[in-house]
Amino acid sequence: MIRLKLSCILFCVCTACSSQRQTEIPSQFVAPKITISPSPSFTPNSTITPKTTTTQAQHPSNLPSSFTPIPTALSKNVPKVVWLPFGVGSSCSSCTLLTVRDEQITFEEPPGNFKMYWDYTPLTGRLAYANRDWYPAGNWSVSNLWVYDYRTRTTEEWFPSGISRVMWSPIIDPQTGQQQLAAVRNHDTLLLVNGLGQTIVLENDVDPVFSWSPDGRWLAYVKHNSLFILPINGGQAKKIADKVFYQHGWIGDHPIWAFEHQALIYAEAPFKIALMDGTQAFTPLTVDGKIPEGGRALNLLWSDKHLRLVIDTEDYDGNPLVWVYKLSEDLRTVVDSYSISGARLAAWWVQGESVLLTNGRIIFLTENAPILR
Repeated sequence: MIRLKLSCILFCVCTACSSQRQTEIPSQFVAPKITISPSPSFTPNSTITPKTTTTQAQHPSNLPSSFTPIPTALSKNVPKVVWLPFGVGSSCSSCTLLTVRDEQITFEEPPGNFKMYWDYTPLTGRLAYANRDWYPAGNWSVSNLWVYDYRTRTTEEWFPSGISRVMWSPIIDPQTGQQQLAAVRNHDTLLLVNGLGQTIVLENDVDPVFSWSPDGRWLAYVKHNSLFILPINGGQAKKIADKVFYQHGWIGDHPIWAFEHQALIYAEAPFKIALMDGTQAFTPLTVDGKIPEGGRALNLLWSDKHLRLVIDTEDYDGNPLVWVYKLSEDLRTVVDSYSISGARLAAWWVQGESVLLTNGRIIFLTENAPILR
């Protein structure tokens, strides 16, 4: 089980990397650098503290299939991206958040009581965060959960304590019109949060490592270093891999879904792939049979359409480094790869098509983009 010690909560990462091959991306495939400018601070209009009720869920058995994402239209006041370096679990006493509004990147001050980043959703324009740093709770480190709504400029306290991971669902439920949130609370309880104060227990004795499927119907989570997938609307969890995050782990770890290829990808050195049918997890090899270059991933993004995996990692000296890998259709071969130094991976610019780096550059993952040697 992954134990999150307070002293290493942000940087419990294996930084030993293989030799790095750094290249310049041709200008026709990298957008011009975007001007980054500061933005005025803002103050929430009001604060709400709810009461919380919890129920026990029942659980499915069929595997997820392909889906069509629900299109969304962002209002003018809702940012496309709100991000703090390293993402989930990153804390700061005085910082700004990388924010994208109207295709422009700015750095904005967070809500007045902001202390630590959890997750942001552009679907409903809400930032999940904590208003205090990690604090010890037995062998674990936890904090609380607040939600800032960019549409109404209000702040709500959802959980006063015991939170160790939070992630918004990638969809709005077409039946209820709500966007759900998953969280790990009280060290090991995986919750489904349907709204302010409305929770369902999905699983117990889990690690604070999980992620939503792209259709918002499944959660992947880690329990005793085994990877499971669980349908949130009923049915049984299915174990698909063992020894996940077995040697190294940090609070930002989470598996990502190669949904159309019925697989999940998780951080290793540099990464591993687990198929949903439960066959043995594997590390894709290069065309000459070697382990791919690159350090252990701090964050990952996957494009099913273009078979591109983008990871945020570091070089030997701890400098930021982004690797892009092109995989074969069966995911077992790294066809080629390239690295980009001096920037971190921030977020999708266009889902599955292009990624935003912290230096303001955009890397396109189109089929005709070259994989550099």
